[in-house]
Amino acid sequence: PYPPLPRCLKVYAWLAHHLAKEEGCRAVDILQGSRTARKQVRTALVMGLCYCYYARLAHAARERYVCAIVRAWNQLQYAPAARRAVQSCAWLELNERGIADLIYEVQLGFVRHMALGEGIALNTALLENLFMILVSICNCIPIFVVGKPGSSKSLAMTLVQENLNGEASENAFLRSFPAVEIFSYQCSPLSTSTGIEQTFGAALRYKRQAPGVSVVVLLDEVGLAEQSPHMPLKVLHKEVSTTRNPQAPHEIPDPRLNVQAG
Repeated sequence: PYPPLPRCLKVYAWLAHHLAKEEGCRAVDILQGSRTARKQVRTALVMGLCYCYYARLAHAARERYVCAIVRAWNQLQYAPAARRAVQSCAWLELNERGIADLIYEVQLGFVRHMALGEGIALNTALLENLFMILVSICNCIPIFVVGKPGSSKSLAMTLVQENLNGEASENAFLRSFPAVEIFSYQCSPLSTSTGIEQTFGAALRYKRQAPGVSVVVLLDEVGLAEQSPHMPLKVLHKEVSTTRNPQAPHEIPDPRLNVQAG
């Protein structure tokens, strides 16, 4: 539904409003790059890039991506005078270590409010999965969570559902997020498009009855569905695109989210 650049801008805007509420500043100042909100602008910019690009890369590629960002930023600082109109971005102070530290601090700032349960260690994979899923749900952006067995994919989805309960959540931070209801479909080599469509249909009916709830469709082990001779995944493009409300004459944004956890 969102190509990378519009998706990045969407997440930047969402982070601007989130940071404004958490840190007591104005969202409009962050969105306009005001001098009084430079710290929040830097955070929203780095995390928007992290969500849309950085998190999609393998670790070695992540290092190269961060180096490319820093290199491009440095080049702006030493551009010829005629091209130095954007040199005021020197205050971003982008460097490899600073970007890595900021990403970790922001992710931890979201996740530390969650109750993980006894015996669950907050490793790097779980931290990143929780942050990415949370941002995806809040922005209705489909996400594929990919990783080897034991990389906390399903656990992250379970923890998100257990912690996000709207006004019934355990603390004020989590109460600022909507409640989450998950409709799960277990994929297999025998999956059909009908089964996936029925799951999305059930989620949409629930959403219409509970508009304040974020309804999530979880396709578990979606890689197995690729082995099905029925080609069930061909319906996903239709299901995650804009849906027409049969009760209204206008187009409405699709309230559903597809999270792949396998």
